[in-house]
Amino acid sequence: MKAYLYLFFAFILVGTACKDSATQTATNPKTATNPNPAPAAVPIPKKPKADVQYPGIDPNILATLFADSDYLDYIFHDLPFSMSQDEQASIQSTLRNFSPEPAGIIPGKCKPIARQMFSIKGEIVREFDVYYSDGCAFFAQVEGSKTIAANKMTPSGENFFKSMIEQAMKTRQQMGQ
Repeated sequence: MKAYLYLFFAFILVGTACKDSATQTATNPKTATNPNPAPAAVPIPKKPKADVQYPGIDPNILATLFADSDYLDYIFHDLPFSMSQDEQASIQSTLRNFSPEPAGIIPGKCKPIARQMFSIKGEIVREFDVYYSDGCAFFAQVEGSKTIAANKMTPSGENFFKSMIEQAMKTRQQMGQ
């Protein structure tokens, strides 16, 4: 009898949590207008076979994102989490990680670790691949599946991603993966 009582309460808790989540999604305008895309929706770019040179990202694009972006999604390709920002100050802080200096050549050995998607009023307006690994620290502007421009990452950006990856690895180890 006691086991049935525990099972009954477990079903109530799960049902309530699911109902609250669905209600929050329907009533929260930030969630409703800026749904988090599923990781499967973001293709993992293939590693280039050779070094490729790209122009720098148009500074006007970064200025527009700095002034108008109201939502930012990160989808990490191999890390056990995704991340979103919906405060303009946080988004602006992220944009300060873009160096004004063009990346120039993206080495063929480099692979993006994440995709950043900047939104304005619920519409994704720009996407960037984040490169962060040994010898690779830059942002590449992507249109469709094609890289069109790239800028270096600032030292503070490198510190940000280093810290984030270290935290993700600790979490992964704690979860036994």
